[in-house]
Amino acid sequence: MCNLIIVVVVFVLVMYILQAGINADNRKIAEKENKKNEENSILRAKRDGNIDAYNNTLKNFFGCGHPLGNSSNTYDGTYQLLMGIVSEIKTYNNQLSYDLQISDRRIATYEEKACKFQEFGKKIERAMTDLVIKQDNYGNADLECLSHIRSMKKQDVDSIVNSVENILDKEEYEKLWSVDIMSILNCVWFYAIYKPHSASDFERARKIFYRLYKQGNIEVFIADVFAAKQIG
Repeated sequence: MCNLIIVVVVFVLVMYILQAGINADNRKIAEKENKKNEENSILRAKRDGNIDAYNNTLKNFFGCGHPLGNSSNTYDGTYQLLMGIVSEIKTYNNQLSYDLQISDRRIATYEEKACKFQEFGKKIERAMTDLVIKQDNYGNADLECLSHIRSMKKQDVDSIVNSVENILDKEEYEKLWSVDIMSILNCVWFYAIYKPHSASDFERARKIFYRLYKQGNIEVFIADVFAAKQIG
């Protein structure tokens, strides 16, 4: 009888020790999982925060309708900022658990958009050499260009301005890359010389121009003078 009691006691002690070991292992596993979940939560917040920063950088750049003197607000400066943000997105994404990572293809789209943004800026710079007021014969207008602007129909000009404004407001960047900055400058000039003059139409076109072109522009300044004379 005593031997049986001893066996039972030993069995109970062994089971208790085994269960205690299992519970300790489970606690360690749970602690490890909790720690990993906390790390993932922090990394995910940082990655997603950088995605928001990327989107807001583009939104703020194209949202401002007046010249920006800060070099960081140029196309090249903003491109460098965007690529830096993409690098941060990659870093945090790669440190996340695999099931929480976004695809490499999605990250590549951020890089591609930044590159198209930079190229769009270069296209604008190249286009701004073909102006109404000739720089090589300053003060004289390009009569052919001015004649073209005078021949434009108001409904067509309104349509151009509405279209580009909608693209900017809806952040449809794939459509934006094909916008011709000179068509917007022509609209600015059209509203400056159009009779009866509409100050609101002129200012709207002027603002859209500067949402795309981030430096002060003598052409728009001169057009502004024409518009002011229209008002009297």
